[in-house]
Amino acid sequence: MSLRLGLTNSFLDLNALDKAAKFWEDSNQTPAKDVHSIVSQLEDVDSEENNDSVVYDFRVKASRAFSTDGTFESSEVLDILNKLKSHAHLQPLLNSMGEHLISERPEDEVSNYIMDLVGMDEMELVFQVMSHRRAVGNALLGLDSDSTRAGESGPRKATQLNGVFDDGRVAFTAEEAKRRVEDSLRANEARPLFSGTAIGGDAPEYPHVYTSGNNIHGNILSMFGSKFLLPLGTQRHTNEQYQEVIIPPAKAVPPRINERPIPVGELDTLGRGCFPGYRSLNRIQSIVYPTAYTTNENMLICAPTGAGKTDVAMLTILRVIDQHLSSKDNPQQLASLIRKKDFKIIYVAPMKALAAEIVRKLGKRLAWLDIKVRELTGDMQLTKAEIAETQIIVTTPEKWDVVTRKPTGEGELASKIKLLIIDEIHLLNDERGAVIETIIARTLRQVESTQSVIRVVGLSATLPNYVDVADFVGANRERGLFYFDSSFRPVPLEQHFLGIKGKAGSPMAKKNLDEVVFEKVSELVKEGHQVMVFVHARKETVKSALALKEAATADDSLEFFSCMEHPQYQSFRREIGASRNKEMKQLFEDGFGIHHAGMLRSDRNMMEKMFEARAIKVLCCTATLAWGVNLPAHAVIIKGTQVYDSARGAFVDLSVLDVLQIFGRAGRPGMESSGVGYICTNEDKLDHYLNVMTSQHPIESKLG
Repeated sequence: MSLRLGLTNSFLDLNALDKAAKFWEDSNQTPAKDVHSIVSQLEDVDSEENNDSVVYDFRVKASRAFSTDGTFESSEVLDILNKLKSHAHLQPLLNSMGEHLISERPEDEVSNYIMDLVGMDEMELVFQVMSHRRAVGNALLGLDSDSTRAGESGPRKATQLNGVFDDGRVAFTAEEAKRRVEDSLRANEARPLFSGTAIGGDAPEYPHVYTSGNNIHGNILSMFGSKFLLPLGTQRHTNEQYQEVIIPPAKAVPPRINERPIPVGELDTLGRGCFPGYRSLNRIQSIVYPTAYTTNENMLICAPTGAGKTDVAMLTILRVIDQHLSSKDNPQQLASLIRKKDFKIIYVAPMKALAAEIVRKLGKRLAWLDIKVRELTGDMQLTKAEIAETQIIVTTPEKWDVVTRKPTGEGELASKIKLLIIDEIHLLNDERGAVIETIIARTLRQVESTQSVIRVVGLSATLPNYVDVADFVGANRERGLFYFDSSFRPVPLEQHFLGIKGKAGSPMAKKNLDEVVFEKVSELVKEGHQVMVFVHARKETVKSALALKEAATADDSLEFFSCMEHPQYQSFRREIGASRNKEMKQLFEDGFGIHHAGMLRSDRNMMEKMFEARAIKVLCCTATLAWGVNLPAHAVIIKGTQVYDSARGAFVDLSVLDVLQIFGRAGRPGMESSGVGYICTNEDKLDHYLNVMTSQHPIESKLG
């Protein structure tokens, strides 16, 4: 006796049906005769669909058509499955959802989990899933990928494997389904890397786009109705004080076949002279070098903070200088052979403090060529004579906007510009984005109207829509677009996003924030790490340090913070004894330090020296430290994200630029294999910082 369903050539003999029925009788407490009955009922249904084998119909339709009480509910379950499968982002998570549904976890816990996956806007779907919890769970655990089934055609022979029914496509048991998913994930991870895959999309491939696999295939996190595609391995924890999202470090992208580090010895005289102390360019600089140093292509370079973008800018500067050499016959006299009056280079930095740092760095490295580098900001004005004798002008977006807006008076300056470098171009998405957009558009218009050649180079942190930004700056997608994801960071960074519960500014929120910061600081210090805690007011540095000290005393863990065993402790103690800063002296005894712009320069230097020597375990500081001296620590913690803006007379959110810069201080290059960055914000701001820090907020025009 046999059954034939639909138009397939697959036959299910009675013996196989009996074994399958026995399986479901054991697993679902469903009488075997009822399973036979359901298969018969499905005969007509399958004849209409005619696209799947009898085994698939038996598994997907018959065996999943039971709720926990044994009632037939095939149509409802299939309707729910179709709704779940209509959400593309849920495809990789259906197996996990099924495991939760058939588990013994409490209803509330499972319901919250499903809500996190599908979002607040699908409340009705969550209710439907929970109403048919067991049946939907069994169904999801058996689902195979649509692509696998769609790619297979023709008749299939039903087989038996260890007494468990199998049609060669989907194993009959949940364990086998789980094994296949794991095998698929392993195959995904081992597949050859390819260039040009946009994050989370099926964009065309471009030759200089480098992304690691775990940034392409991620987990879905849903918060307050917003969905985020996060890297594989992302964890989420919730308790009564905060919820925490942990994003693991990105896996390194292996070198491609044609990649090699470029030794500085291979560069010409200009290159060797401007990279003193370098044995070779780093990986990013070596990849970018042929375009940056040997062509005039407009470029967009997206790379993590600390990856060496400033040196890429140096390569483009050297290209301009090389084009203005009268002769290359006498390498010893290069400085005198440069036509210094024929070109200007504009370097647009986002902040005055950063502009001063760029002037110092570039000025030092180009001094041997007698190239003048000067700052033009609201604080530093230049006369016409000074502008005339300056080759590189470092300015801010607002200042350069004012200079180039003038219809007359600066025509000679504009006509000599050969290179425009926009640092931190991702600020196009910030409130200052309109200014940056304006100066780039104005430059491109000048190129078009005067037929002059002005090279535009954008330096940026990682962006989701880097292709759009590359098009905006006039970079060729094949030759001028370079994208490097977070795996190119010098020290891999583990990111922790903490949403503190309680109304912003309320005593409850402040109490939770203090306790959470101490919890994280204590964990890190006990592991032997140094920590920098960033706050947003000078007074707050002392208050936070004292609060941490008091909490450690109450917790009986102050001994872990003490640095009395440090070999230089006594000499540092004598040195700090000469300071007039009482709080600094008091805190040093227990391994705490403070640092802000209101302190004496000598006191700040002392704190920096002690922290670098590991004579201080915890340094409470303001963001000025992140923008100033390079003083890395294993871990950085941003305590709160509300910053007072004196111009507005109100509190505003901490800028993405500051967060990136602070996180850039996590990890000690050459000394540690990883770093950790924590950002503690209010719960309702957690989605905002997750969005911007995982490069999921596309850059859009601010000019309306």
